Amino acid sequence: MVTIHAKFKFGIFLLLFLGLSFFAYSQNLVKNILHDSGKLYNNPDSSLVVVQNWLKQAIQSKDQKSIILCILQQAKLYHQLCEFEKALQKYEQAITMATNFKNTELLLSAHLAKSDYHFKRIQKHIAFEKHEIIQTLAKANKYNSAYFNYLGNYHYQKTDTALSYYQLSLASAKKADDSESMAIAYITIGRVLATKKSLYPQAQRYLDSAIAICHKNNYLKYKALAQHFYADSFVKESKFDKAFALNINTLAIYTNIKDCNMMADGYNSMANSFVDLGKPVEAFRYYQEAVKFSKQHDNPIYLPVIYQNIGALFNDTDKDSAKIYLQKAIDVSKAIDDQHTLAYATFNLADVNANTGFYQKARMGMLETVNIFQKIDEPANIGWVLPCIVQLDLKHFEVQKKEFSQKQFNENQAMLQKALDLNANGNNYQTLVDIYDSYIRLGKLEGNNALIIDSQRKLLALKDSIFNEQKFKIGIEIAEKLKTAEQKNLISELELKNIKSDSQRNLAIILFSSLLILGIVLAIFYVKNTERKNELSMIQQKESFRNQVSSDLHDDVGTILSGLAMQSEMVNITSNNPEQKKVLTEISQMSREAMETMRDIVWAIDSRKDKYENLIDKMRSFTEKSLNLKNIKHNFSVEVEDAKAFISPEVRQNLYLLLKEAIINICKHSNATQVNVIFRNQKSNLYLEISDNGETKQTSNSDGLGLNNMLMRANKIGAKLKIDKTNGFRILVEK
Repeated sequence: MVTIHAKFKFGIFLLLFLGLSFFAYSQNLVKNILHDSGKLYNNPDSSLVVVQNWLKQAIQSKDQKSIILCILQQAKLYHQLCEFEKALQKYEQAITMATNFKNTELLLSAHLAKSDYHFKRIQKHIAFEKHEIIQTLAKANKYNSAYFNYLGNYHYQKTDTALSYYQLSLASAKKADDSESMAIAYITIGRVLATKKSLYPQAQRYLDSAIAICHKNNYLKYKALAQHFYADSFVKESKFDKAFALNINTLAIYTNIKDCNMMADGYNSMANSFVDLGKPVEAFRYYQEAVKFSKQHDNPIYLPVIYQNIGALFNDTDKDSAKIYLQKAIDVSKAIDDQHTLAYATFNLADVNANTGFYQKARMGMLETVNIFQKIDEPANIGWVLPCIVQLDLKHFEVQKKEFSQKQFNENQAMLQKALDLNANGNNYQTLVDIYDSYIRLGKLEGNNALIIDSQRKLLALKDSIFNEQKFKIGIEIAEKLKTAEQKNLISELELKNIKSDSQRNLAIILFSSLLILGIVLAIFYVKNTERKNELSMIQQKESFRNQVSSDLHDDVGTILSGLAMQSEMVNITSNNPEQKKVLTEISQMSREAMETMRDIVWAIDSRKDKYENLIDKMRSFTEKSLNLKNIKHNFSVEVEDAKAFISPEVRQNLYLLLKEAIINICKHSNATQVNVIFRNQKSNLYLEISDNGETKQTSNSDGLGLNNMLMRANKIGAKLKIDKTNGFRILVEK
């Protein structure tokens, strides 16, 4: 009886254990599908194999939820590979199974995924044909991020309404801690802000957030999308070099992950970059690749954009070819109902007609462009087309030497006023310049001196405001760079914490499922090995982070400061106002000083400079440059055991700043004719001596020589600072 009772208890224990294991396995399968969704697109071919294995496991365990989720993932992967028929079959299969399973949550997900597929294929009439069903399902499931994204797509022609829904999608994703949905929402909002609102800095902040999430979670597809739209915003800001660099990286990602939907657009963006850089031959070659890729994969959604870009490329050299390609763009746009591209192609064809003397055709085309932009609710684009129509009218009447009727004058003035209203936010500087320039030309035709003077005054005020805004933006952009740097550092720290957290959770699963000594030993070995890898990864991440920050500061902030200095100097040359010239000179000088400080910061941050030879080169360069300007002789003596040895970044920076402070003091406050610098590193001991043979001038400030700063920097690195004024001026640093 005792034996039977023991066996009975063991049997109950075994059943409980298997039941718990099956439940945990089922839950983990669903969790894996949802958690790894964004990473599946990194390699669609391999991911299809992974999802197929998941599907087999789900079928064996009769896990209906996992089965439907796997089928939806298969549909999305087939879409990425441009296998559209297979994708649609899988979407329909998922909808049918979710209906039979009577799971409204899965049914909603399937309908939303299929709608998003058709929306991206520019098949809007199909995308929203189940609108009422989706609304009912969403209410039953208390909405979700994907549903709010769907509503944004549904109201896409009404920009502000769409944006409000995309913001709700983002908020919902944050609440659910859904990284993939957050990345999608950030990208969508950034794209709309850039393309439909012309708010480029705001758009870039959203895209930055998307890129940070993608970097953290290894979402290559979404990272490429974010970079794609980031590059577009750079083009609108005339930052062509930055757009080109982003486009190269983005096309490489599209190619690696076999995103057949986006590769054609990637080739098109590369071609656009070559156009911006003045390389039409290379541009045409990439446009041809884009057309070939679109046709090869039966994916016409990017053909209108590509054709109209080729037409624009031929505009200067071959007007007939330009018209042919632009007409192709118009025809395909109508066929796939792409109103946005239809508007641009129509305008570009009108522009070619204007340049070839077909005034009536050109004007009708531009008016049609306005109608299309009104239909799809893009007021910012209407704002730049209207002044073009006025300029076309003015050019025609100037060439024909005809007089403007009062009706024509009123019509043109009304278009300019509407354009001003649509550009009230002042984001499109060139459009505003065109508007005021057109007002001046209208005034000259009518002989209206008051209109001419008023428009000239507003045009000058606009240029002044832009100049002042650029000065203000410098501070903002520097602050943004520092904020971005802090975010990148935080992301690196969070990644390490998440990796450790995942390792601990995996260890718990292994212990629970195996209950074997060997499993425990392997788990401990795994954790230790992971921790070693994590420590090494963290070091590499920190170095990469420092290099990235130094590169960003050098490229972006340095460019801003250099541009401000040059612009203020150019304006100074043309200015006749003494007070303005004084202010401009001060701005230029401050910009140059800030650039010098920025170079020191970049050097200090860059991890590639963490060697003694880098410190020595930097100190020697500054010493020679500064003292040669003052005609002061100098001797720079160096004794180091290993010039390529590592030196702490903090020690490196503070030693350099100590020397810099001392040399500046000599140049400003001493009448020395000879300066000696000695730097030694022996047996981990540092020695730096700066001395001169002059007399130090007294300053009104008790610390005019910066001695407190020197003492503070010595204390930071644990060094002793000695100052001797008995025979010349001598500073000694020992560590």
